Amino acid sequence: MFLFLLLSVSGCRDRYDVDELAIVIGVGIDQVKGAEPILLTVQVVNPAATKSPGTEGGGGSGGQNKPFIILTSQGKTVLEAVRNLTRTSPRKLLFSHNKIIVLGKTLAESDIAEVMDYIERDREFRRTNLVVVAEQTAKEILETKTDIEMLPALGLFTTLTGKSQEFVYPVNLNEFLLNLQNGIGVSYAPLVNLKDLNQESNRQLEQAAGKPMPTSTAKSPAKIDLDGMAVFRHNRLIGTLNDKESRDLLWLTNKLQRDMVTVPALTAKGDGEIAVDITKGNSEIIPHFTNHGITMDIICTGNATLRETGSFSPQLKDLQQYNQIEQKTEELLQARMEQTVNRAQQELKADYLGFGNQIHNYNPPVWHRLQNDWDQTFPQIPYRVTFHITLLRAGTIRGSAIPENAGSEL
Repeated sequence: MFLFLLLSVSGCRDRYDVDELAIVIGVGIDQVKGAEPILLTVQVVNPAATKSPGTEGGGGSGGQNKPFIILTSQGKTVLEAVRNLTRTSPRKLLFSHNKIIVLGKTLAESDIAEVMDYIERDREFRRTNLVVVAEQTAKEILETKTDIEMLPALGLFTTLTGKSQEFVYPVNLNEFLLNLQNGIGVSYAPLVNLKDLNQESNRQLEQAAGKPMPTSTAKSPAKIDLDGMAVFRHNRLIGTLNDKESRDLLWLTNKLQRDMVTVPALTAKGDGEIAVDITKGNSEIIPHFTNHGITMDIICTGNATLRETGSFSPQLKDLQQYNQIEQKTEELLQARMEQTVNRAQQELKADYLGFGNQIHNYNPPVWHRLQNDWDQTFPQIPYRVTFHITLLRAGTIRGSAIPENAGSEL
């Protein structure tokens, strides 16, 4: 992979030999205190790692066999930090192969306008670069190696773009900037967090064993975890969405790959649970214009399968039972979506839902009249949520894997 990256450098930069280039694959930007508030961190491919066996993951400037090198610099602006970075790199930094841009939380909460202005104007930053926000610092994220990919930036890129990703979706630089500049001024990006592996392992062991477990005194490794979505309004981070709210955002933007709902078993005792796997989901946001104002209809449709039915399996013998599960699934999804919309309107006061965009699409003159006061108008817009879920099948078996009289003869 490293060799491919190196050999793929072409075009107008042919005047540089490969041995003269430092290929950047990850860029992190933090805000720090002092006269030079911009801390720039870049993750660079170490070409020496492709020439020797036994490659090990890691960061920093040591070890010729480490697949990546971390370089840092500071400046009053991003441009100054980039220029200062050239003092520490014996090679020309090549940003055109960069995969991901990490924004530190402190910077994101302050103001990202100047940073994004530089990135947008720089020809080397491609619009396909992914944008993420770090719960800690961008520097820590880029220094943390991943379990599978030897290059942390590529590992994070692969995680975000993987087909199995269900809770967030990758936001590239083009989409991130367009959302900030579309007149509503609200954008979002995945939130990444560093998790302590020892703490997480101990917590899982304690849950499984039902008792406290001894704590390790060894230095704890960390892993990069996707932790929802970060919401920006007018170039500032104003809040984050948890996993459920992030999935609702995927519903609303028609980017949902999968969802999951746990439905209480429909028994007289009310015990047990049924796992419903949403395998397809789409939504439509329809504005209605009347003399009394604007109302929004959020209509979501999806297909689902049953994954776990537990002790309720023997009772799944007729269409009525499936209809009841569909209805309960719709009710739970509707209640969750209403909570998400309420939080967007009343707490975050940020239209990442797409209400304003749909008003513009359906009635541009009305949107032109509302646009300047949309921050005040959006929280007052009435809405209605409707879900239509269709159960297609009950997994790979028709009946139950658990006999009705299981345990009665023991």
